Amino acid sequence: YYLLCYSIQVLLYLIVFLLFIKFSNNIRRNNYFNSQNFDIIFKSTILIIIYATLNVIETWIPVDAVNKEILSSSFFTGVVLLNIGGMMLNFLSIYNESEAIKEEHDLTI
Repeated sequence: YYLLCYSIQVLLYLIVFLLFIKFSNNIRRNNYFNSQNFDIIFKSTILIIIYATLNVIETWIPVDAVNKEILSSSFFTGVVLLNIGGMMLNFLSIYNESEAIKEEHDLTI
């Protein structure tokens, strides 16, 4: 179970990294209010929260100390990632509001 948790975490990490690259490319092309950006940020936030939850669950799985030291990260890493996920959800609501303000501004012009 421990190895399965770890493998899922690695997969989630790679997916978040690819989403980050996609988001960076949108920003580099000055597509700040692209509709994909909201989806990318939301998906990465959910994946980070799942990653952090798996990290916390790993501490409860009984496994040999040698294997745990090789594959494990700290319990506090999960806590920090959960906080980052919460902050990203707040950022997402601000981004959504700014997108609505931009649409309203575009309509007035």
